[in-house]
Amino acid sequence: MKVNDSPQVTEYFRDLYLQQELAAHARAINALWNEVMPVTAHSASITADALVFTGPCIYYGYQVTTATATANIQVRDATSAGAGVVIGTIVSGTAAGQYPTTTGIYCETGLYVDYAASATGTVVLLFKPV
Repeated sequence: MKVNDSPQVTEYFRDLYLQQELAAHARAINALWNEVMPVTAHSASITADALVFTGPCIYYGYQVTTATATANIQVRDATSAGAGVVIGTIVSGTAAGQYPTTTGIYCETGLYVDYAASATGTVVLLFKPV
């Protein structure tokens, strides 16, 4: 009997092959997972006008931690109040909870939270720098 025909050598190469196949599948699953559930950053808790991020990013939604009241809060592709493009509005009376977008929204300039004059509530934005 030759050494490389022994059951131990055959089992070793089979196990090595299976490990390589599993690693390849894990890499493919991780790549798909990152497409479906991208890793996001989040802002600090926001209670008034705030610059969240400067530069290109993808906006994924928001979380309300204290219900909003009195007036609306706008999320803008901008770096200052009243500027840029409104990409979302958090309406007065929004209850605490998570509110993801169905797809990410690309922002060229940055993310800015613009509270109307009497708006109240605490929000956290979810985004990914690009």
